[in-house]
Amino acid sequence: SDISSMGATPYAYTLSLCLPETITKLWLDIFSKKLLQVQKKYNFFLLGGDISRSNQIIISSNFFGLIKKGQILTRTEAKINDNIWVSGNLGESSIGLAIRKNLFSLSFKDEKYFVNKYLFPKPCMIGSRLNNIATSAIDISDGFYGDLENLITEKNIGASIYSNLIPFSNKTKKLIRKKVVDFDYLLSAGDDYELIFTANSKKFLMIKQLSKDNNIKITKVGRITQEKGIYLDNMKIKIINKSF
Repeated sequence: SDISSMGATPYAYTLSLCLPETITKLWLDIFSKKLLQVQKKYNFFLLGGDISRSNQIIISSNFFGLIKKGQILTRTEAKINDNIWVSGNLGESSIGLAIRKNLFSLSFKDEKYFVNKYLFPKPCMIGSRLNNIATSAIDISDGFYGDLENLITEKNIGASIYSNLIPFSNKTKKLIRKKVVDFDYLLSAGDDYELIFTANSKKFLMIKQLSKDNNIKITKVGRITQEKGIYLDNMKIKIINKSF
């Protein structure tokens, strides 16, 4: 998602493994097979890495993206009156984590749905198609509020967001209505791996067409303002859970 948010496509990665003696050949076979599946899915390859002995499993990777010179999307070029867009749905991963922590319980089917969102996230990879559309972008790995704040802080600008536009799945909306989960908690929690990006209002139809062509949900949630800070329904919010 970091690579996507910069307008690039995955190219290659390095992988270092620290493995205990209890690791079997079967474990390595399954692990390697899954790596190959991911490589084929996102069209990138393994450059190399290192394997060493450890008391526990430690996995460390570095990922590299490819992009044409001068086309990199940054976090610092949002303009006042730009629209603010979000891909996908928010908060589902955080609900899965809460279930894993036994903070509440749902039906077996719903628990499986949300836990899978947490354990098997699917990053939004449309960044390379936003190069000539977006003015800035960031991935939502540390929470919508926190990452949006990162997008506006350096330019000393603000963001006006409307709660009725925030993209939640129907399952999540149901939990909000029943007060099982808190609205602000969902916007503060991370691991969504979706994108927040800004764009001139003239790009509206292009973004809607991009959404349709790629079968990806993209929602306009607000706009960039001159007044510093994040405003939800015209009320300035205080971010309690800061971005990592």
